[in-house]
Amino acid sequence: MQGRILALALVLVGTIWSSQAQGAGDVDPGIPGSEVLATDIYDAENLAFDTRGRLFVTGGDGLHLIVFGQDGQVVQVTRHVLGLEGNFVGVALGPDGHLYVGNVRGRRGQVLRVDIESEGFPFTVYYEGELVTPNGLRFDDDGSLYVADFGYYLPGKGALWRLEPGPDPAVAVAERVVDGVTGVNGIAIDRRLGRLYFTRTLSGKVFYLERQSSGRFGGEVTRLIDFDLPGPRFPIVDDLALDAEGNLYVCLYNANEIRIVSPEGAWTHTLAPEGLKHPTAVAFGVLEGDTRNLYITQKGRILAHDRRGGDRVSRLLDVAAPYRLPFVAERLRGGGVEGNTGGR
Repeated sequence: MQGRILALALVLVGTIWSSQAQGAGDVDPGIPGSEVLATDIYDAENLAFDTRGRLFVTGGDGLHLIVFGQDGQVVQVTRHVLGLEGNFVGVALGPDGHLYVGNVRGRRGQVLRVDIESEGFPFTVYYEGELVTPNGLRFDDDGSLYVADFGYYLPGKGALWRLEPGPDPAVAVAERVVDGVTGVNGIAIDRRLGRLYFTRTLSGKVFYLERQSSGRFGGEVTRLIDFDLPGPRFPIVDDLALDAEGNLYVCLYNANEIRIVSPEGAWTHTLAPEGLKHPTAVAFGVLEGDTRNLYITQKGRILAHDRRGGDRVSRLLDVAAPYRLPFVAERLRGGGVEGNTGGR
């Protein structure tokens, strides 16, 4: 959730998945123990792996890089790799091997095309125009980039866009796919079913579009699931990821949970590892030899105080307690990675 948060951080999490049959109300709390990966990333938002297993994380203070060794341990954390100001939100690896990153400066959004194989990570502006908040980014097999434009919480200002290479393939042309909506956020593409899923954060709902005869996603918007929460909370849905069986892993921001939803729209399981606070995005690991860790960016919360006008006023500071708990591959229901590739 692109937020108005005072201080935020990154948490990368993996959790043990039980092979026991569980219902929607059952919670898998994972296992005790933790591994610190990275901290103090302001407004941690989205994450993406490249083909070398390097992890890129967006935050309100820049784009950050995490490098793992052959044993899966973190060996390098590089902050602000682009040296560019702005609120960095969406991120996706393109079929050309470049990293595509959503950045917001003021109330104007842009998508950057970053050469992550060259020293210094040189970048160009892939698209800048009518985008406001390019939060979720996903490529289809034809090289079209779908962008969830949150719209700065303004009613009806959100949209789902499709960016395609123009006459100059390094510069995109844009087309609205869904318009006049509020809070479009995460995107996941199911290639097997021919669906593009997207969340609308403040509605608590997940929707999808189907692949048309043209090969593009469009047509009628269909609601997959409408989440509900007890008491005074309301369901804020953030980003989501897809496993090899077509199950969606959906971040429920203010429930502090990851909920697993079947392609039929049934909420089947809940992941709620101890310490998970405000998950914003989720991705399956792609490191060679990875036992299919699940990585999550999150925003934790503590109570702090500030002095204003001589009075001590309570306010909330969002910080994280970073950890990672590995899946056990043979017990992971579904497994795999984004896009139904079937994993390794």
